[in-house]
Amino acid sequence: RLLSHTAGTTVHGFPGYAPGVPIPTLQQILDGEKPANTPAVRVDLAPGTRFRYSGGGTTITQLAMIDRSKRTYPEILAARVLEPLGMTHSTYEQTLPPERLAHAAVGYDEEGRAIPGKRHSYPEMAAAGLWTTPSDLARFFLELARARAGQSKKISSGVALEMTTPVIDVGDGPGGDSVGLGLFLRVRNGAPFFGHGGADAGFQANATASLEGGRGVVIMTNSENGFRIFPELQRAVFAEYGWPGAEPEFVRAPLDPEKRGQLLGHYIFERTETAIVERNSKLFARVPFVPEAELVPIGPDRLIHRETAAELQVLGEGTLELRRPPAPPRKIMRIPDGERHPLFALEAGQFDAAVTAWRARLERDPKSAGRDESEVNLLGYQLLGREPAKAAEVLRLVATVFPSSSNAHDSLAEAYAKIGDRTRAIAEYELSLQLLEGDAQIPAAEKPPRRAHAEEELAKLRAIR
Repeated sequence: RLLSHTAGTTVHGFPGYAPGVPIPTLQQILDGEKPANTPAVRVDLAPGTRFRYSGGGTTITQLAMIDRSKRTYPEILAARVLEPLGMTHSTYEQTLPPERLAHAAVGYDEEGRAIPGKRHSYPEMAAAGLWTTPSDLARFFLELARARAGQSKKISSGVALEMTTPVIDVGDGPGGDSVGLGLFLRVRNGAPFFGHGGADAGFQANATASLEGGRGVVIMTNSENGFRIFPELQRAVFAEYGWPGAEPEFVRAPLDPEKRGQLLGHYIFERTETAIVERNSKLFARVPFVPEAELVPIGPDRLIHRETAAELQVLGEGTLELRRPPAPPRKIMRIPDGERHPLFALEAGQFDAAVTAWRARLERDPKSAGRDESEVNLLGYQLLGREPAKAAEVLRLVATVFPSSSNAHDSLAEAYAKIGDRTRAIAEYELSLQLLEGDAQIPAAEKPPRRAHAEEELAKLRAIR
């Protein structure tokens, strides 16, 4: 269950630690104790009931292997995986030796700036600590494919088959993505593939390989924008070699002017509210605080999303059909102006309108709009590293709409501290502490480390003169 992200564990991923920052032990990371920069890893869902990606759960496997073998994690992985597979340019060492450091890439943020210290360290090695190259990573996936076919002397076919057998569906319906053990499985235009993505501070990567035939693509980038080129590079490689799973070839074509007018507006694309806008005679899909993606016309009433390859057909005024195989086609309707996601108003600088919109959502659908709290809070943290002022506004919105949430005020305090607003940071940490004991959304086991964290941050802020 830990390997398939079905153990009910918390903490999606880890931001890492810049050079010169204190590095926590694994136990401190799992308990959310300083100097760890993430909450405690806990089980808060019934194990086995549903998929939820958890780098925290993967970190538990790291501790288990260390405890069992009495060796360091880099030693275990080098002996059991990297060396047998010939991955000579790969390591889990977090303090890279000089000979490897000379070849280590520098990570860049979404604005094209080198991240502080060039690259982060990840004591959460199992979840985020692999240094490798595209060729080395390809060796792993190729060997796993050989093992599935019973042709490997390095990986048993039983292990390979178990890793690539679906445990639970993670897509939107039958035929969607599923997860095996440490790997994701999907059907790409009728052909079965497996693989995994990767994202660390300043870096993005993606690997996909066929279940049969040894076909695959590994892409690694030293940019937080890297994910934006993955789909197009994959489509180009599949098309060039004529592999099973290749997308059909599309040619840009004029869109009927009447259909263009019927298209503009807000819709829900695969659980995310997206605005279709026109700019310089081109159409774009826009999600707040995320780079836009072009919608390319391929017929009088059809468009292709340039990054996801999802196809849209305009059925009529405010009505589209969304096609993204293997999921079945589904009809999506334009969202009324009064029901737009509050982040669109916030992105436009209309804070009060965003608050009003979110409160209206809570009245219409308390359960769904309540789930927005954690999603928007996560967006705030994602923005914190590169655009702290915008992050503060996003987190201020959450704290305003959910004034009784200790976590919301703690997050906002961190943002204020990041932008140097000491007075507001202190006030938000104090409010977070006042609300902590009575906050039913925070498990009792998490409250002591959260209190210790807030008190420690308060002490630092108060010591500043």
